[in-house]
Amino acid sequence: MQIPKGQSAWAARGAQETDTPLTLVKIEDAGGLVHHKVHSETWPADAVYPHEFTQPRRLYPPSTGATLNVAAIGAICARIWQEIDTGFSKKCWAASQAAYQAAQKYPDIYGYNNFDGGGPYSDNTVRDEFYWAAAEALETSGQTDYQDDLQSISLDNLYTITPDSYADEPLSFAPSFSKTLWLGELTNAVRNTDKITKIAERYLADIADEPLHIPYARDVYKWGSNSEIANRGIILGQAYLLTGEAKYRDGVVHLMDYLLGRNPLGQSYVSGYGEQSYVNPHHRHWSHSLRQGAPIVPAGVLSGGPNNDNMSDPIAKTQIGTCQAQSCWTDHYSAWTQNEVTINWNAPLFWIAAFLDATDSQ
Repeated sequence: MQIPKGQSAWAARGAQETDTPLTLVKIEDAGGLVHHKVHSETWPADAVYPHEFTQPRRLYPPSTGATLNVAAIGAICARIWQEIDTGFSKKCWAASQAAYQAAQKYPDIYGYNNFDGGGPYSDNTVRDEFYWAAAEALETSGQTDYQDDLQSISLDNLYTITPDSYADEPLSFAPSFSKTLWLGELTNAVRNTDKITKIAERYLADIADEPLHIPYARDVYKWGSNSEIANRGIILGQAYLLTGEAKYRDGVVHLMDYLLGRNPLGQSYVSGYGEQSYVNPHHRHWSHSLRQGAPIVPAGVLSGGPNNDNMSDPIAKTQIGTCQAQSCWTDHYSAWTQNEVTINWNAPLFWIAAFLDATDSQ
């Protein structure tokens, strides 16, 4: 996905209209930039195996956001593999540096949703990606240039609110494909202890307003609510690692208990775990309810969870006005607003599971 040095590429520079043909310009030396995504021309049919899918696949133009994602991940990779495989670690760091330099050279190439083959994953605000990439590069290298870059990035009015309102609008800062500020903040956790504990305290305050004693009190549960809950666990877990205060780890336990069945439906949203775990996710491959012989969902996959905000799928439409936030969920393939599974929703589940395992004796 990363363009080799010296190669050209077409890209959409500057602000553009969404859902319209992109205006592309040719970049003669696009080396280091990263293509935004590869996706099929149209959505695949339900219950189709990969080898049966014949739609053309499209290579999307590069974007600054995708490039900075590689810069950040490459730096993390270099740290992880440094003592395991020095050669691979160096390769990761080289990719990270090339991406970082390319993003600085072309800071205004944005990703848009201009074809129908998948979710948009659009993003035209990349200050948070610059922040995350600089934070990871600094952590890996210790080079003062990255420290200077980190300090020079203005976070004012990012996501329409200011850093001072972290505690007032915590959901706006949960990591997602387009919001990576908190990924950088977590890497900078030692330098940002006050920020981490401030938002962790805000999460714990929700317990008083939540009958199930989870640090997540909301009347409206959005699409992928379980990922928002699991992401809160990362902040709480990090606050525990920074301070050693048990209340933060207890908060993570409450959130995990909710995901595993301590909820109004008695439903485990993690496949293969608990007395009542789901079996029919919205997934093209794990589709045994639609196709005989198709594989079932393996153990350990997090469902999107209750959703009473966007009830647009055929199953959820029948529930409009009949359920409250935590009960608007169905174990059905066609309930994609409630029972979809995604990699970015499962990442925080893995994090909090690993955290609880590692701190079990504490």
